[in-house]
Amino acid sequence: MICSRVVFSICAVLAALTALPVHADTPPVQLTLPAKVEDALQERAQVLSHLTFSWQRSDREKDFCALTPAQIVTMHKRSVEGWEADYRKRGFTDEVKIKQYAEEDTQNIMAGLEGGSVNYTNTWTLQRNGSATLVAGTTQTFTGLISTSRQFYENNLALTVTDECRSHGKEVSTQDATVWRTTGDSTSYPAPAAIGLDVSPEHFAFLAGSNPLALRGINWKLQSQSAQFLVLKAGFIQEHTAWNATLTLAVKNGYAPSEIVVRCPSITERYTTSHFRRYKDTWVSDRVEYSKDAPGFVQEDQVWTLQALTPSAPIEVPVTGKDTVRDFRFVGADLTFTDIMRAGMPQDRRFGKIITYRWLGNFPTAAEVIPMFQKQHPGEPVPNPG
Repeated sequence: MICSRVVFSICAVLAALTALPVHADTPPVQLTLPAKVEDALQERAQVLSHLTFSWQRSDREKDFCALTPAQIVTMHKRSVEGWEADYRKRGFTDEVKIKQYAEEDTQNIMAGLEGGSVNYTNTWTLQRNGSATLVAGTTQTFTGLISTSRQFYENNLALTVTDECRSHGKEVSTQDATVWRTTGDSTSYPAPAAIGLDVSPEHFAFLAGSNPLALRGINWKLQSQSAQFLVLKAGFIQEHTAWNATLTLAVKNGYAPSEIVVRCPSITERYTTSHFRRYKDTWVSDRVEYSKDAPGFVQEDQVWTLQALTPSAPIEVPVTGKDTVRDFRFVGADLTFTDIMRAGMPQDRRFGKIITYRWLGNFPTAAEVIPMFQKQHPGEPVPNPG
């Protein structure tokens, strides 16, 4: 994806540039969300908290980052040179194949840069077992990159492990393992964009049966109600930008989420359940449609189809003992992708707050990571690990 990784930052800029005066309106009559709805959603989440959801996802994405002919020539040259260097670094020695693969990868990327459409499919498995959740997904993108990611969530911590290889058949060992923390339950808060599967809290609400009222820790207000739907609204801040959200609950489907729309001045994202199915006496989404519209930058459409719904086996945490983890919990909570990137640069003041360790099967406790910090950053004051 060429532009979709930066649309949140673009949204922040455009929001500042296009801010309009706010005019006072007559405040609407406040409706109260019935306690039975909150109880029903809490019970639903509990019933579904020991299941594994297997989904197939079909994507269509169009980037609108059109370049001039001169820019295309320059970009093409730089891209080929970059891919050639990358393949040599990965151990390729056949110069003919290196040039062939570099040209193929460049052509695929240029199609997106020139405003092309990209279609691909992937699979996700969301495995829940009490307070622990594991998301595993495999994606083959238009650049020929096959990416397999596993994301493990427990309480206010999350771990992403990503393995990448080329579709040309030679595996590329570029595993990355990152730990971050959130203000509350980690499945209710967004992962740093471009980290792993880029899972959103809405994914858990629609694809894994978590409680939609817990999304992002925001305070939902009942806007309207009918025999078919309850409509709730809320606002939240993400990457220094104000967003509005509208959540629709399907009354006849046990208040399961029917649709959620989140928007800022330059982006609109929409998740819609187009079909439900029953699991015993509980309704779950069976087909989910997603769209992202950032006019002038990217338009993305996805269709999720539930392939299987089964009781969960014990969750195996997706890192072996030989793998090194970078832990960002001392950097702060609710980090953005920009935070992750900057904190990983030696010149950034936050670089001295990252710790690394061998994964031993679970998240180290706060008491365990403090001595790690003191050993790796001697003499530095110890931040709160959360």
